Amino acid sequence: MVKLMRSQIDLLCDEINIVRRWQDGWKVHGTWNHGEIAQVSPGEAPLAAVLFLKQAQTNKLESIKKIDAIANLSARSFKTVQNKELWQKQLTLFEKLVSDV
Repeated sequence: MVKLMRSQIDLLCDEINIVRRWQDGWKVHGTWNHGEIAQVSPGEAPLAAVLFLKQAQTNKLESIKKIDAIANLSARSFKTVQNKELWQKQLTLFEKLVSDV
């Protein structure tokens, strides 16, 4: 996807990005940890949506249930240390992100 669009977008990073909640809303930040495309940016952008890509014959957007969005975020995020308290904090953060965005 990045290869197709990189001339038309301000690319933060094609592999790992950081999502963080600020007083003025959620933002996504670029990182140095890139995949195939070495172009990275220390920039940031407001987070307007979270999309979970799935290979298919056609392109379409589908809404998913809140619990499924939280599960998808959990599966695709760095795991905190196996500590019940930290894991609960992370799940609470995912729930807030899903509710806000």
